[in-house]
Amino acid sequence: MIYTKPRASFSFRFIEVVLTLLGLVTVITPLILWSVPQHHDFSVLVFYFVLSVGGGSILAFIALARLQSLLNPDDMGAGKVKDLKDLRQRLAHWEQQQDEDRRAAMPPTVFKKNALGEFRYMLGIAALLALAFGIIFFAGWTIIDVRYG
Repeated sequence: MIYTKPRASFSFRFIEVVLTLLGLVTVITPLILWSVPQHHDFSVLVFYFVLSVGGGSILAFIALARLQSLLNPDDMGAGKVKDLKDLRQRLAHWEQQQDEDRRAAMPPTVFKKNALGEFRYMLGIAALLALAFGIIFFAGWTIIDVRYG
């Protein structure tokens, strides 16, 4: 059984969308600051406006990230175990996942047997690509030679 906590609430999604938009504004701010021409008095006003919007977006990003952590706390936050039953369930799931991974692992002998087949397959694909390139190149050369020849 996979342990999941539903997080489909409107507030969680809204905060995620706003965090994404603020992150984009924060990333674009240096580019806008670099592109503002520094020739007139108006450009100084634009520079400080863009700088304040970028700084405000960073502060809003930090505040919203903190608000999101307060509204939706992690189950295992700060290394503390909140419930012994939850811990046992996670441990059982982890052990089951490890067993499935061990069973799904391919033995090295199977890989060695298939290596030659895989190499032949890659060689065939390379040959087909080379043939396709040759046909296209020859057709183009023929058209140019007939037309301008």
